[in-house]
Amino acid sequence: MCYTSNFIPYNQILIFMEGDKKSEVAKLKVSENFSPITVEDRSKFRNYIRHFVTETIGDKAKDPGKVFDEKIKDKVIFLDNPPKSSEKAKWKQIEKMKHARFGRVMTAKEKRISQIYHVPKEACKFELYEPLHELWKGYMNELWGHKNTNYQALTPKLLKADLHGALITVRKSTCASFLGKSGICIQETANMLKLVTRDNKCINIPKGYNIFTFEVRGILFYIHGNQIRQRGAVRANKKYKTKPTIDL
Repeated sequence: MCYTSNFIPYNQILIFMEGDKKSEVAKLKVSENFSPITVEDRSKFRNYIRHFVTETIGDKAKDPGKVFDEKIKDKVIFLDNPPKSSEKAKWKQIEKMKHARFGRVMTAKEKRISQIYHVPKEACKFELYEPLHELWKGYMNELWGHKNTNYQALTPKLLKADLHGALITVRKSTCASFLGKSGICIQETANMLKLVTRDNKCINIPKGYNIFTFEVRGILFYIHGNQIRQRGAVRANKKYKTKPTIDL
C-alpha cells in the first residue's frame, strides 16, 4: 500500500509496502519548497513497488488461476461461518433422520391418549384366548424339542420365551392381593403383565417382587418377576448370567 499526496506536508514521504512477511518503509527526500510530486516521481514509485514485490514475493506467488482451480473450483464454500450445533440440535437432527427413514414414531403420551393398549370389556373373555393358549403350548414344545425329555435344557430358554398366551399364576408376592391370581397373558410390558382370568376380568400384575408359575408338559416352572423386567423383544436377545436370587 502506498500513501502519498499531491502536496507534501512534511520533509519526507513515507511509502508503506506490505510484503509477504515484513513491511519496509522507503523514505524519499524532497526539496524544502514543498513542490508537488511530478509524473516522473510517480513512475519511480510504481517501478520501485513492482521491483519490491517481485524480489520479495517472487516465486512464492501463485497463479490466481491455479489457486482458483485448487481451492475454489467445484467446491462448496460457506459465505458465512455456520453456527455451532449443540448436543440438543444434533439429537433433533438424528430424530428427523429416523422419522424420514422409518416414519414417525408415536410418543408415550400419544399412545396413552389414543389408548392403543386398552382392552375393552367385550374382549375380556377367557374363552376368546383359549386358542392363543393352545398356540403357546405348541410354541413351547418346539422351543423345548419334541423328543427332548431333559427339562433342565428348557430352563435357560424360559427367561427369553414369549409369554403371550401362557397360563400364568402368581405363586408368591409381597402384596397379598396378588396371591393366587391366575389367567392367560394377553399383554406384556417391561414391568407389567396383563392377564385375563377365568371369571372374565382383565388384571394388571407387576413383574417386580412376584414369583410366577406356569406348566409345560406337566412340569411346573417358577420364574422370578425381577429377572424378566424387560420388554419381550429385549429379553429375547439378552444374555443372562447366573446370579443368586433372594426368595420372597
